[in-house]
Amino acid sequence: MDPVGKDAKEVANATADFHRIGDLVAGVPTVHASKAALEAMPEWKDQTYFPANIARKVKFMLGGTNYQTNIAAKFKEMKVDGGVMVVGAHVAHPGAGPAETLQTVDGQPKIARPSIAAVVASANDQHVHFPGSMRLQRTFDVKMKEKSGSTSPKKNEMKGDLEILSEPQKLIYTTRVRIDELKEMMIERVEAWSKRTGKKSLKSILFFRDGLTREMGDVMNQVVDQECKAIKDAFKSLNLPSPAITYVVFTKKLKILTHLESSPLGLVPFEYTRPVASTDDKIISRKNYVYTVLKDEMKLGKANMEVLVSL
Repeated sequence: MDPVGKDAKEVANATADFHRIGDLVAGVPTVHASKAALEAMPEWKDQTYFPANIARKVKFMLGGTNYQTNIAAKFKEMKVDGGVMVVGAHVAHPGAGPAETLQTVDGQPKIARPSIAAVVASANDQHVHFPGSMRLQRTFDVKMKEKSGSTSPKKNEMKGDLEILSEPQKLIYTTRVRIDELKEMMIERVEAWSKRTGKKSLKSILFFRDGLTREMGDVMNQVVDQECKAIKDAFKSLNLPSPAITYVVFTKKLKILTHLESSPLGLVPFEYTRPVASTDDKIISRKNYVYTVLKDEMKLGKANMEVLVSL
């Protein structure tokens, strides 16, 4: 793809069309790269990062394995008995847009641009393949702002009585952060795990959730409770025993998450710095992530969590 002379929106639309035609219409795994990067490849000589990265993407799309971990052995060392599924979940919201993207009708509002909720989960005991499920969901919760009377009464000249001036009603939009159809998506993931492994039941769910922060306050706690219930309801629908859930919120380094007084139930968040190779395969950058354990029914503890996220 040649982005020269095109704005960001044109490039994004062209990229989307490219993947739609390849992945959905033709059924062929697609990977795109810039024209400049492809033209420069002969000059890179000993640089292998770029072509290797493309090869990894294609191999993964074709169902191959790019990496291996010893996470299964670590679970055994931690005495985590039975099947364990590692799950990742996130909700992607649309960017800010004009007011007309919100279509309000009688009853629940209809949002022109929805959010995308996605769940990926390990499908075998080696935890290297993470097929996923996806749903569209509304972006906002909407409610009417309560009317408040004015402190200065106004005399009605026609009737001689007093009127209380009130503010015009307004709609309040708050971003919907919970995953609405988590139960249905978890049913799909558990069925995929059972089909791949030949086993019927899982005992534990290690659930990593992006998109939540402590500054959400009670909203975050409500989301955690709702989503844990949805996971357990999924197992109930499949006539399986309720799993032990360890629910972990992870974000890029965020100061508010490092305050000990912000940690519920005495569970102190910890930071893990992961080295990330740059595009020249020589410079190593580092990204800080903060993991906060909000429920730990698997009883992993901080020390074990530090081991697991470093694999």
